[in-house]
Amino acid sequence: MVMIAQQSEFRKQNPVQAIIITNCPETLRSSVLLNTHLSEKWLESSLSPGIPKASTQELLENEIYQAGLPLPPSHVYDAMSLSEVGCTYAHLRALKIAAKSDRPTLILEDDAEFDPENLRQVLSNFHHLPEDAIVKLEGDDKPGRRIVLGPYCPESKFMISIGPSRGSAGYLVTPVSAARLIGAAYNYPLQYDVFLNDSNCHGCFLMDAVPFPIRQAGSTSSTIIRGSRKRGLGHKLARQYQKLDRRIRRISTQIRWARKAKYTRVRFAKFYENG
Repeated sequence: MVMIAQQSEFRKQNPVQAIIITNCPETLRSSVLLNTHLSEKWLESSLSPGIPKASTQELLENEIYQAGLPLPPSHVYDAMSLSEVGCTYAHLRALKIAAKSDRPTLILEDDAEFDPENLRQVLSNFHHLPEDAIVKLEGDDKPGRRIVLGPYCPESKFMISIGPSRGSAGYLVTPVSAARLIGAAYNYPLQYDVFLNDSNCHGCFLMDAVPFPIRQAGSTSSTIIRGSRKRGLGHKLARQYQKLDRRIRRISTQIRWARKAKYTRVRFAKFYENG
């Protein structure tokens, strides 16, 4: 009974758990993240093994099968390299854990860098998250690079994403949004960070931290190795058209949602009723 009471008190003080995706559990690529994982008492963190790099599709699918995840559809390999597929499934492995949790989960890649005290303050404010929320904690804060909507609340430090920045080094999910991401990601044929920022695909309530507290370590090399095959001009133009089309559809859809009175009333009441 004493242990249960202690765990309950700990969860009140630490409402968020963290999962760190890494291929090298002994040495995380971010020294800040490693020190926080080992020493900070305010962050309850655990490690989730990534999907090891594979030289062939057969080897990659064997790793995915051993991780207990469904194999990707064949069309996914037409648009993504083996490393990009492995990156997506590493996140799905962590999301599988988050979906079974009873509280929000912070998912971090092992090259995430941040100021520990700043991140602690940001995480301490997520008490009224909608059940389908995703809060982006890593992205680009340069002027003109993103659009946010909604009343600014210094205590909360988050707003609705209209043009979210790409990046998946750090984000917060609820059990519901984690389950939705898992269900939608299997058939999505582009990189995971593109998928995460496209609310039209997963249907979750996407938000940005203001400003972003997490960034990728600049001195580390990416675990994603893109194919050496050269693409033709037609393929490049088609990809650019697809990106532009997705962005236009995403912005128009989110603006349409934001204009609904019920949406604004219900959503913002949950976030700012105590602000």
